[in-house]
Amino acid sequence: MKKLPRIYKNQMSSPKNNNKKYCYLESNKEIAKNITIENKVINKEVVDEKIENTLQSIFKKTGYPYNIRVYIKTKDKEYDTYLVARTKRKITTLDNEVIYLDEIEELKKISN
Repeated sequence: MKKLPRIYKNQMSSPKNNNKKYCYLESNKEIAKNITIENKVINKEVVDEKIENTLQSIFKKTGYPYNIRVYIKTKDKEYDTYLVARTKRKITTLDNEVIYLDEIEELKKISN
């Protein structure tokens, strides 16, 4: 094999953690506000995961989903109905009402 010339490597003379010097934080109230917003987002994700798991158990179960009675609580209204269809963003009830998944706060199966 042919011997190749060496590659130039520059020496690092500046500190590697220099970004720590330039970190400016806002007031403590603003930080606390951001933390509470993050906590609300996390709590909403947990609720969404529970709703998603309940919907999967209803629609993937053997039989028909419109035989399973459900209680749905949204921001505006409460439903005691049966589910017919589901898309990524909304569900349709047997009463022919469309409910968006973002609006659902609580979803429970009701035993007949």
